[in-house]
Amino acid sequence: MLIKSTDLIALLPFFVALVAATVVILVDVFHRTDKPRAYVAHIATAGMVLTLASVWYMHGNVEAGPAFGKLIYHDGFSTFLNALFVLAAILTIMVSPRYLREHGAERGEYYALIILATTGMMLMAAAGDLLMVFLGLEIMSIAIYVLVGFFRADGKSAEAATKYFFLGAFASAIFLYGMALIYGTTGGTSLEGIAAAVRASASSGDNVLVHMTDDVNATSTLDPLFYIGCLMLLVGMAFKVALVPFHMWTPDAYTGAPSSTVGFMATAVKAAAFAALIRLLFIGLGVEATRIDSQGWVKMLFYLSIITIIVGNLMAIVQTNVKRMLAYSSIAHAGYATIGLVAAGYTGAGAGISGYAGASSVLFYLLTYTFATLGAFGVLSYLGNRHREVTTYDDLSGLGYKYPAIGFILVVFMLSSAGIPPTAGFVGKFHVFRTAIVAGEISGDNSFIWLVAIAFMASVAGAYYYLRVVVHLYMKESNGEVPVLRSKLTGFALAISAFFTLLIGVYPTPFIEIASDAMKDFQGVEVAYGPQGETRAAGLNVLPEEDAAKVEANTIRIDPIVAPMPDQAPESHDGHGH
Repeated sequence: MLIKSTDLIALLPFFVALVAATVVILVDVFHRTDKPRAYVAHIATAGMVLTLASVWYMHGNVEAGPAFGKLIYHDGFSTFLNALFVLAAILTIMVSPRYLREHGAERGEYYALIILATTGMMLMAAAGDLLMVFLGLEIMSIAIYVLVGFFRADGKSAEAATKYFFLGAFASAIFLYGMALIYGTTGGTSLEGIAAAVRASASSGDNVLVHMTDDVNATSTLDPLFYIGCLMLLVGMAFKVALVPFHMWTPDAYTGAPSSTVGFMATAVKAAAFAALIRLLFIGLGVEATRIDSQGWVKMLFYLSIITIIVGNLMAIVQTNVKRMLAYSSIAHAGYATIGLVAAGYTGAGAGISGYAGASSVLFYLLTYTFATLGAFGVLSYLGNRHREVTTYDDLSGLGYKYPAIGFILVVFMLSSAGIPPTAGFVGKFHVFRTAIVAGEISGDNSFIWLVAIAFMASVAGAYYYLRVVVHLYMKESNGEVPVLRSKLTGFALAISAFFTLLIGVYPTPFIEIASDAMKDFQGVEVAYGPQGETRAAGLNVLPEEDAAKVEANTIRIDPIVAPMPDQAPESHDGHGH
């Protein structure tokens, strides 16, 4: 494979992040033990700011496209997510120094691990090959395992890291075995190669990969090993996203991990897994033949989202530990984001504006969720000390009056997580729910209406445990002294998170447009859905004009990659008329 100069430019953000991690480690090695290490956090923050600048440079100066033989992609999708990962890393680093010093764990490798985990996340978002997805997954996961157990003298932290490591290793093994089965049935691990193999085999009647039925009106079915491989890949990703029933690691890992780390785990790790899922589902598995019973993985995610939303909210209601409550609520949020993934998958990310609206709603939801969740865990790390951590609702009693600024910021984060206006969380949920309703109108499938109705009722029920925090802040008497770990850097990070949480809630349009633009040059879908000019008979999910009008009336305008909508609606064969 000939390496071009443009390929090397595509690696610029990765190079900057790795250099930043190396500098942090070297500075820490030569640090004098009798001095505080706060400056190491400043160096790490500067490195992440430079990484963010390189992402911005790539967006404005490098044309979207594949690199290294389509091992990775540079496009608006990867740019948006890379910026999200780096922002999450910056905010995490900013809230950490005072907290780590108080707990006797202020070591430079903490910041290097955050940067390395961010590098793995960026690779997952850009990956165009299953091997690259797995490589990014492991780089991210190993760093996160260490961060969870960073308090080596704390038994809870060590226990959480051990559980997370063994379950995570098991999930990675399942993902790797699924890759082997995919390789065995398609002959490659490239996402575009998988889609091309399925399309070519379906059109030629090759019985090695696709088993054609005798019924003329029936669709072809894939080799069972291919289905098993796809299922294993989805299970591996569902573990990282924390979808039920692959969520059992989440409460223990979040409770035992340092509070300054948990927000990063709950947001950036989840976003990276969703990024890999979108790449996998809309490129590798975007071909019509990969869908079992017309919908396949879409239907599976449909039911997983329902179960995840219900279980996450019900379990969060009964918690008395705030960190465990936030852990279960993060599971519910994963279910809400999956709704947008299901809506996008119903028509396909490369199938016109409906698919883009669904996928971009997931990106926008992840953005709104990141600021609120990072901020909530940041507040927990700001409160208390090594002798008294703020972990229960009672620990928060009366703090709203004692520390007005912190109380107000925490209320903003709780209202956003509950989806109450005028916060970013409300707009994020509304955008995802609306996308699903539009998909239901287009398909004529009432299941989407039921999905949104269940999610809405669960969201209303979930408001109870978020508002319970507000009640304890202002309506309960304090049960003891709670010293605050005052830090200007931490306070600044919390103020930034609160500002964007309110700004997106009041003025969401620019941020929705940014998420929509991220899907405009999404690379790789042409192989899955066919080049311009092809019809649905070749596997292209194109919406007829009347359905496109419905989407335009309910979403911000998004230009499709594929050819303009045909004058005649393509012949339907999936029983839903889309």
